[in-house]
Amino acid sequence: MRHRIAASLALFGLLLMAGCAADGAGPPPGAATTGGFDSPEAALAAYLEGMRDGDLDAMLATFGSAATVEHYNYVAALQRARFFTMNQTAPLPDTDSLARELNTALHRGQVAQFALLQRLYLADPLLMPGSATMFADDDEAATFAETLAADLEAIDLSTIKILGFVAPGDITEHFGSAANQDLIDRMATVHGAAEMAAVVAVFTVNGETHLLLADAAELAGRWYLTAFGGNLGMLVGIGMLQQGIIALADLPDLGLLAAMTPWGE
Repeated sequence: MRHRIAASLALFGLLLMAGCAADGAGPPPGAATTGGFDSPEAALAAYLEGMRDGDLDAMLATFGSAATVEHYNYVAALQRARFFTMNQTAPLPDTDSLARELNTALHRGQVAQFALLQRLYLADPLLMPGSATMFADDDEAATFAETLAADLEAIDLSTIKILGFVAPGDITEHFGSAANQDLIDRMATVHGAAEMAAVVAVFTVNGETHLLLADAAELAGRWYLTAFGGNLGMLVGIGMLQQGIIALADLPDLGLLAAMTPWGE
């Protein structure tokens, strides 16, 4: 039997390791040489294309860590959350160049963590990567490794195809409420953004249709992703471990495919 033990520092440790490993990324295809994208949809499409191509640098670039940290409103973030955590977008105040570099490296690690969770969720929705998994003996450990490897290999990311995008209001009418728009405005202040947007991509992988929900921010005239799931994900109850991914079959019949705006046509 596997026994799961909460590992409170595991997430931060993984973010640090991922941030140190993920360096030297250039802009993905479709991005301007100055960074960022023309629209929230273009940013999310570039992320999925990077996932399809196995290009982590392209995936990380859609979040524009340097621009995100540069525009981040540290005080507004603390005021909104009412607590401090090492997992916030930028844990250090912008006091000097080293603080900015540390925040940027950590943010890149956070995005790598998002991608890792998505990969695990697609392979095994029941896996709990936020906890430690204990094994009774060597055979149980070996079986776990073999099973997880097989589950990961069974998901052929090269089959990813972006079908299009749907409006957030087609997912839930609560998105357009005054209270929710106030929350979005507060997030714009935290990110130092001229505008925030929720974006929903419809894509297939291994022949199955999924949605990917994300938040995006307009920073200095360019769009970057800021979170998966995000505001819309909270409204519809998408868990953190899913990182914005939900199978279309798990949603009620909302007529989303009929309302979808095709991508790339």
